Order: sequence, then C-alpha cells, then structure tokens
Amino acid sequence: RPKHWLRIEPKTKPFLLLRGCLVHEVFAEGWRLFLRGEYSRGALEAVAPQVIRQSKEGPEADEELVRECARIGVLAFECVRAHDYEVVVHEGRPLVEERMYTPSGVGDVLFSFKPDAVIRRKADGVVLLLDLKTRKSISSDPYLMHDLQSSLYTEALRRVGVEVDAAVHLDVLCTTPRAPRRLASS
Repeated sequence: RPKHWLRIEPKTKPFLLLRGCLVHEVFAEGWRLFLRGEYSRGALEAVAPQVIRQSKEGPEADEELVRECARIGVLAFECVRAHDYEVVVHEGRPLVEERMYTPSGVGDVLFSFKPDAVIRRKADGVVLLLDLKTRKSISSDPYLMHDLQSSLYTEALRRVGVEVDAAVHLDVLCTTPRAPRRLASS
C-alpha cells in the first residue's frame, strides 16, 4: 500500500477512462512551468484547460470534464511539493513525459516507455521515478501491475544511464461522495 493518498471528490458525473490521460497533461504542464521558473498554482490553473483541449485526447472531453481534470491535475501537482526537487535531465531532455527506448533483450525489439517524471530531491540527491495514477477505488489488485511497471521503467532508465533510487506512486483517488456509515458502537 502506498504511504500517501491524495483523495479528491469529483464534482461531476462519473469520469470516462479519458480522465487519467487529461489529468496527466496538466500534471506534466506543471513540471514544464516549473522547469522554466514560471510555476505558480495560479499559472497552472490558468493554462490547464487550454493544455487539455490541445492534447490528443482533448477534443473528446466536454467542458465539465475539462474543468474537473484541470482541477485534479493542479491538486496532484501541488501534492508533489516541486520546490524540494529538480527534474532529471538526460541527453539534454528533461525526463517529464518523455518517450524513451532501450533494447528489450529480445532480438532487435525496443522497449518503449514514458515516465511521468524523474526527479531528484535537492536535500540529498535521491532520484525518484514518479508515477501518477488516477483511480476510482482502493484495491490491492492493481499494485502488482504498478510495481511491475515501476520495475521495468527503473531497469530501462538504468540501461540508458539514469539510476533511480525509488519509485513513488502518486495515487489520486477520485470517488463520488457517500454518506458516512454509522458504526454499531455509536
């Protein structure tokens, strides 16, 4: 189980699968603004809807979904506390949503991967592979797959010369609010 959960209650109807892609667009834009020294919560909130609409999946989203994904993306980025980190740069490219390739070990087949962000903590130099996940419920089932993805990405990054000390899953739990249950003891 992850140590930190960011729980966000959606203000709209249930989300489409599209939600995760659109939230990632805003999250990545937060890192791009941060890299240019232009990040503030207000700056990200201002550009988030435009970033979503201009993304590959953006045209499929209605305005309600755009607003919701913009809000969630901004909150997810704020959760990271970016000022404590710097983005790792590899071959002149910051490792934020950067498509990369490495030999898979099977013939000429390449392993393609796209880490959400690879960041270095300023205080001690620890390098983290950051993986943003949006989900509707808490279940232990998907964690094996996420651990497998983190392991594959960590190894692939090592093969291209980037040593990762730890993988961190930032889980954004998007649920519809429910009335609390009354305990039998109360």
